[in-house]
Amino acid sequence: MKKAWKFIKKIVLLAFLGAILYIAIRYYPIVSKLFAGEKLNFRDIRSSVELRDIGRLNSLQLTQSGTFENDTKALFNITANSIWLDYEFRGLYGIDLTEAYVRTDGKDINVYLPKAELTDHSIKILKVSRKDFLKPVTPEDLVRIVDEFKKQLYEQYRTDEANLQKARENAFDIAQNIIKGYLGNSDGYTFHLCDIGG
Repeated sequence: MKKAWKFIKKIVLLAFLGAILYIAIRYYPIVSKLFAGEKLNFRDIRSSVELRDIGRLNSLQLTQSGTFENDTKALFNITANSIWLDYEFRGLYGIDLTEAYVRTDGKDINVYLPKAELTDHSIKILKVSRKDFLKPVTPEDLVRIVDEFKKQLYEQYRTDEANLQKARENAFDIAQNIIKGYLGNSDGYTFHLCDIGG
């Protein structure tokens, strides 16, 4: 009986050591990164660098944050996967200063400014949550979903008249302050925001 018990102990010990050896070999890359870290080698390979004058005055910044949900439907309208993105969208509105000009008529100062436009926009993904039911969400799917959502936000805010008007008014206020600083004493002067070509 003692021999059988010793034999069982050896089998259990060998199985235990084998399991530890298997885990060590199988998960060595993950464990080594956890304890030793991973060396990253960065190289900057530039194919071109371009600098250009843009003459832009950004006068309004929009920041929107929230959660975007996307469901992929399969046959019979069954949800194949769901994804939730916590995001922050930023947009800059401004005018092209190369088109702006000033005309004076006595004490009237007419500031001609072009219409404002959405000059820049970006989206930052803060957190991704997902449920893969029938079809896993791939990294390519995630990039496509983010790009589509960014285009949707761009189209929404590109034509937002309230924001475009506010950006133009802010640019007019900036122009007034610059002109008043140049005049020194601006008492008696009246400033007018004018449309180009009007």
